[in-house]
Amino acid sequence: MDLISSVYDRLKTEIIHWRYQPGQRLPAEVLATEMGVSRTPVREALRRLEQENLVTYTPRLGYSVRTIELKDFNELYQVRLILESAAAKQAAEMASSPEGKTLVDDLMATWQGRGEDPPNGERTDLVYDDEAFHESIALVAGNRYLHDLLRSINERIRIVRIVDFHHPERLKTTYREHIEIIKAIVRGDGEGAAKAMETHIGGSKEHIKDNLMQALLKAYGGPGESM
Repeated sequence: MDLISSVYDRLKTEIIHWRYQPGQRLPAEVLATEMGVSRTPVREALRRLEQENLVTYTPRLGYSVRTIELKDFNELYQVRLILESAAAKQAAEMASSPEGKTLVDDLMATWQGRGEDPPNGERTDLVYDDEAFHESIALVAGNRYLHDLLRSINERIRIVRIVDFHHPERLKTTYREHIEIIKAIVRGDGEGAAKAMETHIGGSKEHIKDNLMQALLKAYGGPGESM
């Protein structure tokens, strides 16, 4: 592994475990000293993390850990629920098309296999696979604008959604619910697919919110207004 990747992996781990708090500044020179490296690999690693929406850059202030206001969190999930329910329903109607069938078959093969052998520990890297699952359903639905909107929302909430992959039991629930959604789509059951998606996203939202509030209490001594 090259030095930039090593620094990137370390910083990412610190961020997703909230060892660097939301909103905390990340001065390259300070991080370089802590890690015993020059500022160049730190800056490159921070640029990668910015592309993943885990940190933000402000001119003259530099990089800091991304924050999401509680109001923004609730509103983004509100929009996500509407978009994903519509995508699941539309996907059920399009699942019998040649392109739709190929995508759905691939989804079923991937997630059914994972459901049979879920991980026993946290797997925060799976947030990207989970995003791909939801975005694939939008592709099955055949609406590229819906897909683009969903991808944009996923990028904005990634830093908080990672919390959902800290606990093995949540992973097992996620896998099971993914399979239920796919099965409803395969049956052509639009209402069932939409309902399964609503249940899935609603459960994820509550789990993330509970864990974030606990983390905020630990970090700040009170929930405040930022997430």
